[in-house]
Amino acid sequence: MGILSSLINPTAQIDSNFAGGSAIVNPGAGAVLADTGQLVAGRYYFQFIMDATVATRFSRQHRNAANSANVANSLTKEIPIPLDTEIDTIYSIWVDVLINERIRVIDVAGFTGSATALIAFGRVI
Repeated sequence: MGILSSLINPTAQIDSNFAGGSAIVNPGAGAVLADTGQLVAGRYYFQFIMDATVATRFSRQHRNAANSANVANSLTKEIPIPLDTEIDTIYSIWVDVLINERIRVIDVAGFTGSATALIAFGRVI
C-alpha cells in the first residue's frame, strides 16, 4: 500500500500516479502545466500542488474523453495563485472519471516567470 493510500483510507487500495511537476518558464495563456493523460474510468483522489514566481491564476480542469471541453463539476475551477512565498497552493478532491477523461492544470493569463503544477492522483481499485 502506498503513502497516498494510507493518507486517504488505510483500508483502500489506491493506484498512485503523478503528472507534471516540471517548472515552465514564461508560460503563455492556456499553457498546459500538468496533464494526467487519458484515465481509466473510476473514482479518483486528486491532489494539486501549484506554485508560481508571480501572482497569477491557474485553471484546474476535468476534460471530456475527446479533450475538447471541460466537464462541469466541482473539480473544474479557476484558482488564484499568490506571489511566490515558499508556500505552495494545495487542493485535494475526490472525483468520478469516465473512460478516457483527463485532468489538467493550465495557466490562465500567461506571465513572465516560472510556474509549476503537480497532480498526484490515485484510482480506488
